[in-house]
Amino acid sequence: MATIRQILANRRNATRCCGPKTPAGKARSRLNALRHGLAAKLVRQTIPEAEEYANALIGKIGRARADEGIAAGRDIAQAESDIRRVRGLKVSVFDKLGALDEVSGVDRSPSSGDPSPTVDDIFNQVAELDRLIANQIAQLERLDRYERHAFAKRRKALRALDEIAQENWFRSVKNRWGY
Repeated sequence: MATIRQILANRRNATRCCGPKTPAGKARSRLNALRHGLAAKLVRQTIPEAEEYANALIGKIGRARADEGIAAGRDIAQAESDIRRVRGLKVSVFDKLGALDEVSGVDRSPSSGDPSPTVDDIFNQVAELDRLIANQIAQLERLDRYERHAFAKRRKALRALDEIAQENWFRSVKNRWGY
């Protein structure tokens, strides 16, 4: 367990390192997600299925909290879309990993007349292949973070929708039994 002294030191340190301070730094960091477009607010668009899903929910949850239900429905549809996009990007990363064998330049065919590759050549090819694989694994780890975020967003919206549905059910039971 942390001591009071450690907790105070952590708080002091946290005040010094909370992201970029200058407008230029903030503007630069705001565009970090544009590399793949998953978290960039500039790239996100409304999904037509989200509107349809949200409108279909109104009949199920009633008009009492329709705005909250529609918002939850939109969040669910947006999260599903994000999950699909992340999974599509993951598939492309796996495709790149599969293609690295050909990209690496390692010649496995016996050549007639060409001298055998030296140990240094093989070592350099393996090192380059290792670097390429490490980059793809790092990309997969970043995509996992976005996928977890989308799952959490969907879970939160489903809980909100469930709460609204339960409230409507209790209201209907009260009305039926005259409470």
